[in-house]
Amino acid sequence: MASMIWQGISSWCNLQPIYAFTVKDLLQFHDWGKWGKRKKEAIHAVILTAMWCIWKERNEVIFNRRARHHLLTLKEVQYLSFFWVKHRARACRYIKALISDIL
Repeated sequence: MASMIWQGISSWCNLQPIYAFTVKDLLQFHDWGKWGKRKKEAIHAVILTAMWCIWKERNEVIFNRRARHHLLTLKEVQYLSFFWVKHRARACRYIKALISDIL
């Protein structure tokens, strides 16, 4: 499921496919591209949000035996990314533009 979420995120953010073998790879992904500072911050925020949502979904499956479709988790990543960035970093226009396509 996680690989499908990462595919969805790379497609949603117009990024190269996200191949990460460690958490460190995910945390450094925003440094791999030649993006501006704001886009790097937005990508980092999306990755952190995705990691949290995947962890939360994993716990639901293991402890409560509730599995959701990966697209629902991807939508959660999109909405939470927007919510967190909107309330934390008002100057980050890149992620706001991505989210406006969804809403």
